[in-house]
Amino acid sequence: MKRYFAIFIALIMTLSLFACGGGGNTSTEVEDYVKTDASHPERYGGVLRFSYIGMGSTFDPYGQSSWTTYVWAANVFESPLALGDDGKVYPLVCNYEVSDDGKTITLKVRDGVTFSDGTPVTVDDVLASLKRSGDMIAGTKQYLFDMLDHVDNDGTTLTFVMKEFNVNTMNNVFAQSRPYCGIMKKDICEKYGTKLIDDPNDLIGTGPYKVDAAECELGSRMTFVRNPKYTVCRESPEGNGVASPKYQYLDALVFYPVENSNSRLMSLMGNKLDVIECNNEDTFNEALKEKGTYKMETTTSNSCAYFFFNLTSSKGRQVNDVNLRKAIAACFDYAELINASYGSLGKAYSSPLLCGDAYVSTFEGSDYYGKNDLDLAKKYLDASSYDGSELKLIGNSYLSIVVEAMKKIGINANYSTPDNSTMVSYANDPEQDWDVIYRTNPLAITSPADIHSTMYKTWNNDRAAELVNLLGSVAMNSPESLAYWAELDKLMVEEVPVIIVSQTVMGYAMNDKLELNNESWYRMYWNAYWQDPANHTER
Repeated sequence: MKRYFAIFIALIMTLSLFACGGGGNTSTEVEDYVKTDASHPERYGGVLRFSYIGMGSTFDPYGQSSWTTYVWAANVFESPLALGDDGKVYPLVCNYEVSDDGKTITLKVRDGVTFSDGTPVTVDDVLASLKRSGDMIAGTKQYLFDMLDHVDNDGTTLTFVMKEFNVNTMNNVFAQSRPYCGIMKKDICEKYGTKLIDDPNDLIGTGPYKVDAAECELGSRMTFVRNPKYTVCRESPEGNGVASPKYQYLDALVFYPVENSNSRLMSLMGNKLDVIECNNEDTFNEALKEKGTYKMETTTSNSCAYFFFNLTSSKGRQVNDVNLRKAIAACFDYAELINASYGSLGKAYSSPLLCGDAYVSTFEGSDYYGKNDLDLAKKYLDASSYDGSELKLIGNSYLSIVVEAMKKIGINANYSTPDNSTMVSYANDPEQDWDVIYRTNPLAITSPADIHSTMYKTWNNDRAAELVNLLGSVAMNSPESLAYWAELDKLMVEEVPVIIVSQTVMGYAMNDKLELNNESWYRMYWNAYWQDPANHTER
């Protein structure tokens, strides 16, 4: 009887729409959607318009390692599991079990999970997606398929039996936050193989939003509407990064790629955008004040700003002297460098290295870190074997602050500001002509092995190398893991292979009625909401 009554009511509502002539902009999906956050029904509704620089030449979330893809694709595609900000792994598309030795991982699709077209997700879809990712993404190949002994598929569960345990298999493949391990339909995987997806109609995922293919044009605009088939996963507590329940407050999101930061700012000021990311408030602060309808919000990012030294060159560079490195660390004003880099958004956090939810302040216990003490720096310099030869620093223009301080204590220093690809090339080749590199890199990782090619590659210490490998072989946040981190920290303080200046911040300029509702460094929009959603319906 309830079923027939519901049909009758739906028929009456449909006839009412036609009688009023009001079918134009009414979305039945919005009207029929069941608000999954019963505590905050007032947050539902409205459209969010946002932007990042560039887009690339593909719709494919596996096809480019760029935030410009991640920020929209993360709303459409989901990995099998989710790694929370608390360092724990939670179910997402799948439930999971892990053997005591970590070598056997079993996945089973959660009850009720479907793709946005209503098709139930199967373990065949999960396996096909992982295989396609393994053919296209180096990390998936390295941490899953290169280490895989075999996989069993009984039609309802996938059992991955690994040759050896590695923490990255779980955290950087099955629970990869970036959507290049996102679950796709098996037939889409087979259709494209390693070719890049070029049709927005094939962007069918399990996420809280789905692509509106009619309003997508590569390089110009991507539009997403709420996925009414989405099944919220509540295994994680709220405010826990990408593992948090996704409540789909917004009716739609519209992403506009732009050419540069100036065009983003102009779009914001012209009321075409609601939010942009900008990490230096000084570039637009006055304009925002004049406009009067925007606010700034910041959150810590997953990156840090740091110096690292060329310690493995066969040319015996001067920075191999630990006292010279301590002199450099002691001489400059950290706050001045941070403020120059990030304006009034800059904050000197506790120089963290992250191991899940375990934070350690690597250098703060030393006598040289963050001192801005020229006398102390000169004492370390006098104790070194520095012979007055030129030291070459590479990084951004703010290095002038550090170079001037180095000159004051008697170090002959100079710096250059190459483009990022050149700087990465130098960082990966110690035989090139450089002594110190200053850059920003992600640190929200499970072990230093992920940044071994930059920070730790340039350190000649056998025990440090052994610790890096050990950290990749034990469970994150386990007693063994934390003990290895503590020992690695102690070695770093003693030998100064790197100077972590600060954890960086992310700044957002946005409409003052918008709440990002984002407690994580990760760009999450599925839980953003408007204080007045009825006033923000324009696409």
